[in-house]
Amino acid sequence: MTDYTVEARRHREMAEECRTMAACLTDKGVCGAYQRLAQDYDTLAENEERIARNLNLEN
Repeated sequence: MTDYTVEARRHREMAEECRTMAACLTDKGVCGAYQRLAQDYDTLAENEERIARNLNLEN
């Protein structure tokens, strides 16, 4: 079974890596792409955290 808490943590770390990359770039288009990717990873993490909470409530 998937450990959604671990996956959420991993996606938060990936989001932070994308934000770090975006901060280092001068090309606004590429920078924006990394920022959007970071937002998407954060959204994934939020969904996984929600699933983990719901699974804990069921137990």
